[in-house]
Amino acid sequence: MMRILKKCDKSIGLRIRTLRKRLGLNQTGFGKRFGVTQEAVSAWEHGAYPDGLSLLKIAKAGETDVEWILTGNSCRCAGAPPQKTLDSEKLDEGVQTKKNYELCPLLHHHVISGPPKEIQNQDIAESLWVPSIISGKEVYLMQVRDNAMEPIFKKEDIVAIREWTNDVGALKGLIVAAWHPKDGLITRWLSPDQDCWILHPENRGHPVVFIEKKENIRIFRVIWWWGNQK
Repeated sequence: MMRILKKCDKSIGLRIRTLRKRLGLNQTGFGKRFGVTQEAVSAWEHGAYPDGLSLLKIAKAGETDVEWILTGNSCRCAGAPPQKTLDSEKLDEGVQTKKNYELCPLLHHHVISGPPKEIQNQDIAESLWVPSIISGKEVYLMQVRDNAMEPIFKKEDIVAIREWTNDVGALKGLIVAAWHPKDGLITRWLSPDQDCWILHPENRGHPVVFIEKKENIRIFRVIWWWGNQK
């Protein structure tokens, strides 16, 4: 199975090094914390990309989010409260007061299984309470349709998505939902090529998807997810 081949980015390495130093760990200790070797940590700090699950773990330990590690831009800086996946029980507990929560529309399964379309009121299955930080204009919820991104999230977990109308190349190395005419909305890591979008699964048991740029697809950025994580 193909894996994502990414160019080195030394700015990412500097941010990982910053988080390591903040945790008071040398490269060996940092590697043990995340189940990798000292050599892997050194490679990260010289610009190699960690795998997706390692990125999530590093972001959580550093009390930041993956976006900050990859781009340096985020609604949270390093040292701010971490971005977390939420399990449904905790979400229900927080919603009892509805403080810091807003309603967000959940798309019908038949909509996300079909071809791209302009979303209408009849395409909304229901509205769910979500943290207000992720709600907003053109943000939708969808149930994940397969286990391609496991263990990051799995089938039937809920993700929040926002359509991306800027340069799709800016989403390189991030998780997206691509709305394909034949395959519906699928979630994968995005790796743009010259002539096509390459969508890589985290789970090697699922195929890499190649979509020609000339095809009529819509790209959404995955901005949050939650399920029943233990």
